[in-house]
Amino acid sequence: VTLYKVILVPMIFIALYYFFFREGNIFYLWLGIDNHLIYKLNSNVMDATPSFVHVYSFSLITWLALGKKRIAFSILLWSSINLLFEVGQTANKVNFVSLPSFVENYFSYGVFSWLDIIAIFLAAISAYITILLYRQKLNDE
Repeated sequence: VTLYKVILVPMIFIALYYFFFREGNIFYLWLGIDNHLIYKLNSNVMDATPSFVHVYSFSLITWLALGKKRIAFSILLWSSINLLFEVGQTANKVNFVSLPSFVENYFSYGVFSWLDIIAIFLAAISAYITILLYRQKLNDE
């Protein structure tokens, strides 16, 4: 299994998850179709999966883009971004005048979840382990 497959497969899965099951997703709104599939995979764990995939995949992509250097930076960058967005959802009563509208909407309508926080930390650990295993595989070859 190549590192690119380890990155792309979860991202494709999450793209399909957003397309078919995420409430208020842009595809259904744009097409004017009622999202009847949303309740089929309705679970808190499944709802936290995008947070895991974002941190995991984007950490690996950033690490690759930086020439396979700066492991901690890559992982901390995406963990911090996701944590910021997750914690920002707790402040839904705050006026976000200075933020772009898509960020304001995300904070205003998003729902804070401890499972997302856990998923972010598990993804960071998983990305780190993946990088270590990948490096060891390269050294063994």
